[in-house]
Amino acid sequence: MKKYIYVLAFAAGLLSCTKDTSVYTPQQKEQVPPGELFNPDGPDKWPDGMLRTGINRIVLDVPMPTGEMVQRVFKYYLPVSLNPQKPISLVFNFHGSYTYTAGQAPPDPILNVTNQDPLNRLADTANVITVFPAGTVEPGAVNWQFSEKHIPFVKAMIAYFKAATPTIDPNRIYTCGHSSGAIFSFVLAREMSDVFAAACPVSGQMKLTDFSAPVRTTAVRAFNGQKDATVNHAAALDNIRVWADVLGGFYPKDSIKSQTAIVAGNYTLLPIKWGGGNGNIEFYSIPEADHGINWNNIITYMWEFMRANPLNKATGAYVGVNQNSLSFTPGNTYNIPVRTARNVTVRVAAAPSGFNVSVMGGNLQIEALAGAVNGKIVLEGAANGVTQTTEVSLTKI
Repeated sequence: MKKYIYVLAFAAGLLSCTKDTSVYTPQQKEQVPPGELFNPDGPDKWPDGMLRTGINRIVLDVPMPTGEMVQRVFKYYLPVSLNPQKPISLVFNFHGSYTYTAGQAPPDPILNVTNQDPLNRLADTANVITVFPAGTVEPGAVNWQFSEKHIPFVKAMIAYFKAATPTIDPNRIYTCGHSSGAIFSFVLAREMSDVFAAACPVSGQMKLTDFSAPVRTTAVRAFNGQKDATVNHAAALDNIRVWADVLGGFYPKDSIKSQTAIVAGNYTLLPIKWGGGNGNIEFYSIPEADHGINWNNIITYMWEFMRANPLNKATGAYVGVNQNSLSFTPGNTYNIPVRTARNVTVRVAAAPSGFNVSVMGGNLQIEALAGAVNGKIVLEGAANGVTQTTEVSLTKI
């Protein structure tokens, strides 16, 4: 059928220079039953497992750890521009908390998802399928408060898309969300780091209570408004420093220096970044924004981060020391803790005369001899053909 469409279009082009004097009768719209979809190049009914273009509402039966089966709902958007020959990203967007008054019907948090959503407009050009899950009804709000209810739902949705056509790229599954959904995105970055390549929480924070690190670090770029009266900006920044420390494996002092402000619409984005290690951890502070951050201003910076951090991205060559300066006395020995990204090899690249220096057991061991003089020690980390250095300045007392 497609070839005839192209021929007709070509013929119309040839005749476009001739004035059309025809009289046309008004066309009558055909009444199509809801849910029916006409597919001109295939069967009238959409095949099982085939994703539909546009916005679609799906009801899933989700098995819970208790053995109970519950129904959960989500919508997804598949743009007509999607190219199955290229890697297809899957981006989850978890809504914020929707409050309601006791005795009234709870709101539908995904009722008004349209193709004009900033994430869906991105999908039109970025080879992305977007997913908008609905949280659970809790007393007074519909949200993502109880993670144990929602992680099975997330796993069921991912299984749904992995079994569908067109096939998503398992290295390009991402999460973002606002407020309550931002907190849940942090949870997924922590609890499902083997699935979610990157997370972009907006107007949220997560205070770690489990200080063990997963095998893989999910890259995180958080966006928080300085005028936010709901989520304290200073607390969010403190918590992302802990996140960089515990999950990223960075010393918090080793944030990337010389970051410049970014103009994004009527926002100024002030980045704080930790990079080149197990996973990039970033915090974008917005002086002009409150809790209701305008996603139109930040969507470009959310997507550039996701796209740059697929699941199979190699770890960096980060090497850091607990302190970058040491006052020494000849005849004494000192130990300074050293951190590296996973699979990094460390060596002493340079040291001043009068010192015995080595790296053993996660420590930089420094023996100051009688003739020790001021100078600096340079450590070099290497991984995947990339090197990074850090320095310890030495000053004689």
